[in-house]
Amino acid sequence: MLGPLSVHGDQRRVGGRDRLVLAALTTAPGEAFSVDRLADILWGDRPPASFAKNIQGCVSRLRSLLGADAIGTVPNGYRLTVPAGTLDSQRFEELLKQARALVEDDWAAARDLLGSALGLWRGSAYPELEDWDRGRQEAARLEELRQDAEELLIEGELRAGRHREIVPRARSMVDAAPMREHRWAQLALALYRSDRQAEALQALRRLRALLSDQLGLDPGEEVLRLEAAILNHDTDLKAAAVTVTPRPRAPRTAPHSPGAPPDRRLAGRAEEMQVLGELLRRGVDGSPGAVIVHGEAGVGKTRLIMEAADTARDLGYDVLWGRCTRFGAASSPYAPFAMALEAWLANASTTARADLLAAAPRLDSVLPSLVWAAGEESQRLLPEMARGLVRLAAHGPVLLVIDDLQWADVSSLDLLGYLIAGFDAQDLVVMATVRDEELDPSHRLHGWLADIRRFSGVRELRLRRLTVEETEQQLKVLLGATPSLKLLEAVYSRSLGNAYFTELLAQDLDVGSEAVAEALPDVLADALLAAWRRLGQDAQEVARLLSVAGRPLTFDEYAVMAGLIALDSQDLSRCLVQATAAGVVTVDRDDRYWFRHPLVAEVLYDTFLPGQAAPLHAAIAGTLTTPSGSRAGEMRRWGDLALHHERAGAVDEAVRCSLAAAGLAEQLRVFPEQLTHLRRVIELLPRAGEPTRRAVGDDVLLLTRAAEVAALTGDFDAEYDWLARARVLVDRTTHPLLASKILCLWCDAEFHSGHSSERPMVEVREAVDLASAFPDSVEYVRALSLLSGTESWRGLPAAAEHAEQALAAAIRCGTDLAQAVALQAQTFAVFGSGRATYHESQRGDAERAHELALSIGDPGLLGQTGWALTTFTQWPGETRRVAQSAYGDVAARGSPVPGAWIAIIAADAALCEGDLAGARDSLREILAARLAKSTGVAARLTACVLACRLGRLDEADQHLHRAEELIPDFLSMVGLLGARARAEHLISHDRPEQAGQMVLDHLQLDHSDPDTAADLLRLGAWAAADLASVDSSGTGSTGRGQRLLDRLIEEAELLPWDPFAAQPELRTLFEAESARCRRSDDEVDLWHAALDRCISAHWGWEEAVASWRCAEATVRTGQSSQTDTMVEHALQLAREMGAEPIERAVVALTARDVDKPAMR
Repeated sequence: MLGPLSVHGDQRRVGGRDRLVLAALTTAPGEAFSVDRLADILWGDRPPASFAKNIQGCVSRLRSLLGADAIGTVPNGYRLTVPAGTLDSQRFEELLKQARALVEDDWAAARDLLGSALGLWRGSAYPELEDWDRGRQEAARLEELRQDAEELLIEGELRAGRHREIVPRARSMVDAAPMREHRWAQLALALYRSDRQAEALQALRRLRALLSDQLGLDPGEEVLRLEAAILNHDTDLKAAAVTVTPRPRAPRTAPHSPGAPPDRRLAGRAEEMQVLGELLRRGVDGSPGAVIVHGEAGVGKTRLIMEAADTARDLGYDVLWGRCTRFGAASSPYAPFAMALEAWLANASTTARADLLAAAPRLDSVLPSLVWAAGEESQRLLPEMARGLVRLAAHGPVLLVIDDLQWADVSSLDLLGYLIAGFDAQDLVVMATVRDEELDPSHRLHGWLADIRRFSGVRELRLRRLTVEETEQQLKVLLGATPSLKLLEAVYSRSLGNAYFTELLAQDLDVGSEAVAEALPDVLADALLAAWRRLGQDAQEVARLLSVAGRPLTFDEYAVMAGLIALDSQDLSRCLVQATAAGVVTVDRDDRYWFRHPLVAEVLYDTFLPGQAAPLHAAIAGTLTTPSGSRAGEMRRWGDLALHHERAGAVDEAVRCSLAAAGLAEQLRVFPEQLTHLRRVIELLPRAGEPTRRAVGDDVLLLTRAAEVAALTGDFDAEYDWLARARVLVDRTTHPLLASKILCLWCDAEFHSGHSSERPMVEVREAVDLASAFPDSVEYVRALSLLSGTESWRGLPAAAEHAEQALAAAIRCGTDLAQAVALQAQTFAVFGSGRATYHESQRGDAERAHELALSIGDPGLLGQTGWALTTFTQWPGETRRVAQSAYGDVAARGSPVPGAWIAIIAADAALCEGDLAGARDSLREILAARLAKSTGVAARLTACVLACRLGRLDEADQHLHRAEELIPDFLSMVGLLGARARAEHLISHDRPEQAGQMVLDHLQLDHSDPDTAADLLRLGAWAAADLASVDSSGTGSTGRGQRLLDRLIEEAELLPWDPFAAQPELRTLFEAESARCRRSDDEVDLWHAALDRCISAHWGWEEAVASWRCAEATVRTGQSSQTDTMVEHALQLAREMGAEPIERAVVALTARDVDKPAMR
């Protein structure tokens, strides 16, 4: 009865009239209901002639469902004869009665009983009987008891000293029933005991204003006594045993009675709620997940997530809610996460707070206002904040909500991606909303979503508008009864199923309405304004002031700004009560005021005529004169000043403030925010006065500076565009060195942005020519180094000569920067010879270059030198250690983007070692970052290999598809990574013939080097052996595997060098796979030899494969005495790595199932 009627606990719904008959009988078990009375319930005053027979049919069907004795027959009627406790309403009342008896003596038991009682509720009581007076009365009685139970639960928690923990729930209870004064008293007491006296008094003042404005009443004795006690610092209030005593309450008001809150039950989202509910249930079990909810404004995204959040709280989740605001991205990095964590900290116990800060100590300096300590390297804040959220989830499930993701700052997107990329058995669920109409084709969120949807555990929902039937359900909830067909048609013709628009249209309607007033608007924006226009003039201006502020405000912040429109605090309070009651403004759990719907901010701001809001923006800027006391706070203050000056039309001031904010962001190494401010300067400078333009300096220098920052944030399109402009504007005659530098940067951007598959040689040579007149300059060294690198990439022998010239020029120049750039070029010049060789001198050059780069501290340069250092480290264990250290050096300087290739190398080394979890950790941050296309492809391909080895083929497919989206022909750009990933992916999908052909095609490419050829030959032999297994099973034509192997051997013999010279381990693996293909007698011996080689080289993955194949060969050749040992070894390795495909294949050996090639 406590929700839509169902029977047997299995949610089977009773249909049509049967539902009404059964519901009516349950309102009074044992009481006789005459046939006439039941007919009145079913048909009102127009029953059919055969109503008695129809009712008899209903009873007959119900008896077949409930049992013959469930409904008894009485003279001219029926009654329900089920045992006591059969109805959920009966069980609820009994549990509540027991809980009340135990509150004083055994609160733990009482709390459990109350939780069980409230858990029985699945919605409103008796929704089927809303048109029957007796049904409405019974539903109201039960609802009153439910609210009593909720308040009793809060009272008990207060007795138990859990005042901090219950503040969020007490707030939500006040929001649900704002006219129940006892709830306000409980909230105020909880706040007071949490050392938040000012907020406690503010809550009581809000109640007083609400009662006065809506009912003309003062609060009752309970609230007055509590307010006086708080003002007097009554020590008794601090005692856990003291509770407020509720005064007697009148019965609950019926829907739409004065003072009753509107019913907000969700309509038409059952399927979506099922998806979200399943995600939450999986999260409780340690299966993290994320969902992105898309939809237009007003379609119900936030409302859906709020409903899911309520479900989450019932499941024991901590709900952290962060909101992105339209004007927030300019100056508030990590803003929605800060909002969510600040709200949690405000209500956290001392122990919980200490535990969080133990896991993430730097949060102590960034919350509540994200102020970094002096000298703090801010980039490392990203994993620090992630650790804090994961630590919360370690103590209980956490739901993190990020609302309006389309307005998120870059740092927040990076952090959200980092969290999702790190999903691994945490009790963590992420839900985010996106307004699709906000996304133009160039919006950065498109690329972020394309990357993030490739992770397992990520889902996307697209909310459609409600149907006519669902809109009818919504109106029934809003109006308290089923609307007439005429009214439904009138509303739907206006709202077209937009849920929020329907709600706005229904505000002035009642159940007796037949039509919507003609004066009401036809579009959502106008409907929003209609609610605002009903406010008084002062309240209208207060709401418009909030739209100018552009972000949620506390009452104190609001009061300062209200002075701009000549309102004092009392006036402001009165206006806010009016705006809140009208549904224009809401107060969140942190007592910050913002709009009921984000679209209201935009619509209200657009009510200003051109230039009309400028004085308000200027006045708000005038209130931001007090320094914050920290660099991060100052960065945000200057950013806010720039925004308001720009909107006030003070372009010169906006430029000045943006430059100040950009300078502070550079000091803090918050490059996304620095880029935001520099972008504003570039856009505003053409409209600035001549003195400001002179102060800023050369446009070319500004564009170059902004482009270099854009590269650090991964915004390679902006980098390319600005450098293209700078390249045209720079005077090559007057500033040849600057022109050379810009050309070098532009050539890199041409490659990074995907405009070209390699750096353009003509422009590279022009950069050298421009700087050649200054042979001792850094610019000349840079140009020569770029030329050497470009030639090395193309396999040209001149690369070594130009690297030597660059090094000589660097020595003449004498700066650390010049020498680091030249040494880095020197290490790669060897590739111009057509094949790579590894010498100690190259390793030494790379080490010296990286040491110099560390002293300089430039993340871009560190990325280049770190890449060189890891490239010339040969052994997997050492490569991984060096790569992890080098990547840390880059990321600590403010951006992971330049170190992406280093992280990929670290992940590749971890894959080779068999540390699949380590490979995942290495990839985690860069998969969430914006990368150059070629680098993004390499990261996705490495992730594809990892997913194949973990047995997550769906995820592997997604990573491969994303790589193809970035660069369709990626095999020509990323060499070994692309070929290996494609081959392993095909083998994992039981497609050995395609894998073998792909290997043959790639071996014939001109740029194949020894390492590429050796690894591909090994994979090709694997594919050939799998194909031979298919042939031997009789499911394919014979001889295909052998023919593929023969072709691979032919291609190997055509190579101008021994492909296995540098890595003999791959030779032994190739030979063993060849023996498996041929079913050779020496297969076991060859696998033993390969296994020994892999163990010596610390190749953990290949060791596991060799152990598996060796065990398989012993079974096939009848050498069963070795089988158990090899199986045990292979199983141990596979389970340690989490390599489910190998584990499954080895287990299959116990059934002697040795001719199944697949690793799936």
